[in-house]
Amino acid sequence: MKIKNFIGGLLITAGVACMVYAVYVNKHVEAQKNELVAQYEDYINWVNDSELNVEEIEEAMANRRAEEASEIASVEAAETPQSEGPKDKLREMSIPKGIIGIMEIDKIDLVVTMAEGTDNKSITLSVGHFPNTAMPGQVGNFAVVGHRSYRYGAYFNRLDELEPGDTVRVKTVDGIFTYCVDSKEVVEPTELSVLDPTDTATMTLVTCTPIRTATHRLIVKGHLI
Repeated sequence: MKIKNFIGGLLITAGVACMVYAVYVNKHVEAQKNELVAQYEDYINWVNDSELNVEEIEEAMANRRAEEASEIASVEAAETPQSEGPKDKLREMSIPKGIIGIMEIDKIDLVVTMAEGTDNKSITLSVGHFPNTAMPGQVGNFAVVGHRSYRYGAYFNRLDELEPGDTVRVKTVDGIFTYCVDSKEVVEPTELSVLDPTDTATMTLVTCTPIRTATHRLIVKGHLI
């Protein structure tokens, strides 16, 4: 009897520990996600207020990336007094690498950054933009994928709640673009035609369904307002 009680106690303790760990992971991921959003919001605001043109911003960002990749350059930068020029201000900013914008869906209380790419690393803290599809606001099929789970990156968990007429807002350095939902459907994972180019500015949101088994794909389509 004592052994059974001991084993039962261990199982209960393990269960509680797993629950506590899951809560911790979710809160940690959520905090990281919110930090990415705040950093990119700051970047968008700075670009809008800056007098630099697109080419100068890209040059400054390239220089900043090169400095981050070099330990020597980082040390020298830390020892060198910072100037007040806009390019130097850009180098000081914490710009999330690979982030191209922010997606906001009021209907499902979602605010999340969008990363370029659909690998697991890209969509752990963000939703991912399919390479070779249109960018936000452009003519073509702007396609995005997001996780739907209870462990991490549960950004599209409530995507099935969207209905025709609901809106999806995308914020980038090029502006704010609003898409109106037209339809949603469930397809096989092999149904890649949902990513085909379009002649007008459209949006495709992709996630797994059902949440736990993920045997199919939930597709939400919309058009640029």
